[in-house]
Amino acid sequence: MVAVQFDSLEQLQDYATKWLWFYNHQRPHKASEGYSWVN
Repeated sequence: MVAVQFDSLEQLQDYATKWLWFYNHQRPHKASEGYSWVN
């Protein structure tokens, strides 16, 4: 796991939004046989 330090709440929110998009759109999921949830 990588530790990330943020200088502001806005920076944290931007990072979290991008991570969540990646998690739902690009990351393969075991439950869906390697497809992302959006596919």
